[in-house]
Amino acid sequence: DRIISDIMDNLVDNVKLAVPEPMIESRIRHYNEDLDKELAGHKVEKSDYLKAYNITEEDFNKNIRLSAIREIKEYLIINALEKAEA
Repeated sequence: DRIISDIMDNLVDNVKLAVPEPMIESRIRHYNEDLDKELAGHKVEKSDYLKAYNITEEDFNKNIRLSAIREIKEYLIINALEKAEA
């Protein structure tokens, strides 16, 4: 599993792949919705969550954007490999 993870990391980091902005925005929206539900379930405010992790709203948004781009790239790479194999 570690080898596959390393290969995927290398592909994601080095492949020149344009990620469509609507896909990024959709992933960010889903991530925020999931987080809001999780926090509400624990009766925690987002501001308290950010304080606990010592992160600003701006840094939080930057981090989830980077995560969204990475996840989408992984998806697109796997999808392309599956199509090439078929």
